[in-house]
Amino acid sequence: MAGRPLIVEAVTAEAIGGGESIQASSAAPSERPPPAPIEHVAMWTGGTRRPTPVWDRAHLDFGNSVEGPAILIEANATTVLEAGWRAEVAPDGALLLARVIPRPAARSVGTRADPVMLEVFNNLFMSIAEQMGASLQNTAQSVNIKERLDFSCAVFDAAGGLVANAPHLPVHLGSMGESIETVIRQGARRDAAGRRLRAQRPL
Repeated sequence: MAGRPLIVEAVTAEAIGGGESIQASSAAPSERPPPAPIEHVAMWTGGTRRPTPVWDRAHLDFGNSVEGPAILIEANATTVLEAGWRAEVAPDGALLLARVIPRPAARSVGTRADPVMLEVFNNLFMSIAEQMGASLQNTAQSVNIKERLDFSCAVFDAAGGLVANAPHLPVHLGSMGESIETVIRQGARRDAAGRRLRAQRPL
């Protein structure tokens, strides 16, 4: 604005330049085998606790490799090597990690479903929840619901678990699941009490 000073709240500087060129090393790998680990500790890996060797990073030369599971320690870092991985010292001293045993294939829970049908039913349940909100808004007498849209609609399963919720006011959804589970639980108690009462009545 004319006549008013500018106030700088934040300044961002970005520098772009060429990276350092990588020079191929002519050094030959060390023919010495890697030194013995300095100790063994119990480490949880691969779903079980097993004794794991601890290596001093400074004692490893170019060409030395360590198979996982292992722990490599140095002055300012610790590298945890899981089973199936190998660590090898590069010519410039960097530690290169590579997977040498392929990771076993695992199927997640719920991935057996047809992805196309899963998406179809996902949109179907979402549409149901949104139509619930539209019907509630159109038929409500309360100003809070009809004009302020202060409501939430969702679809739950038989156990009270949330299946789909429409984006109305999600603040209600935190307590809605507990409320549905309570209604289901109390309804089951009333049904059981009613059956016992009918069973006690004389014919």
